[in-house]
Amino acid sequence: MRKMIFENPQSSILEIEQEISGNPEGRFNHRLHSVILLLKGFTTKQAAEIFADNPRTIKHWGQQYKKNGIAGLKEGKHPGRPRKISLENLEKIRQDLQKPTVSFGYKQGMWDGPLLKHHLEKQYHIDLTVRHCQRVFHYLKMSLKRPRPKMAGASREAQEAFKKNCRIG
Repeated sequence: MRKMIFENPQSSILEIEQEISGNPEGRFNHRLHSVILLLKGFTTKQAAEIFADNPRTIKHWGQQYKKNGIAGLKEGKHPGRPRKISLENLEKIRQDLQKPTVSFGYKQGMWDGPLLKHHLEKQYHIDLTVRHCQRVFHYLKMSLKRPRPKMAGASREAQEAFKKNCRIG
C-alpha cells in the first residue's frame, strides 16, 4: 500500500491538535487512545512520541486508568483560586462605589484604587493590592477616569490652552 502524501502536513497536524485540545471530548478521546497504546504494550515513551505528549503525562493517564478505569480519564472540574470577594460582598461594594466618598468619612473626592483598597480593609476586612482594586472597578464596569481641570471663569480659548498645557498626575 502506498504512503499518503498531504500538502502542508505540519499545519494539518497543528489544526487537529488544536481541535483536540480545545474540545473536552477530544481531550478525553486523546487520553483513551494513549491508554490503548499502553495496553497494547507500548512504553510510555513510545506513546508520548506518537502523540507528542510528555511521557510522565502518559504514565499518569495509565495510572489513572488502572486505579479508576475509564472514569479516571475523564476531566474533573477546574475550580481555580477561590475569590477573595464573595459575590454578595461584590454587590455591596458596587453600592458603596455609587455613593460619594464623603458618606464614608473620606476626605478624597473620588474613588480610586488606593481608596478602594483602604475601604475594603476597613469595611470588609479584605486585603487586596491597589492593582487588584483597579480590576474590581473594571469588573464592575465602573470608570476610573477623572474630570480634567478647568480654569474657572476663563474664556473657552483660555480653557483649551490650559488643557493643552496642564499635566495631570
